Amino acid sequence: MSEGFFAEKRRLGLGYRRLDEHRVRVIKRELADGKPVREVALSHRMSERAIYEIRSGVRWGQVDA
Repeated sequence: MSEGFFAEKRRLGLGYRRLDEHRVRVIKRELADGKPVREVALSHRMSERAIYEIRSGVRWGQVDA
């Protein structure tokens, strides 16, 4: 039997951290240094989609690296 969506997120430890400007700057710097999105997502316990949105400026576009 497959896990539900939120059970899977809990199991992976995703979606429970609140972002602030400092963390977003760190993420943007890591991406600018060439670190892969997947690696950034895992190290910050976030989804890859959230990292892609930060990278593209959809989320936190007002924050510079």
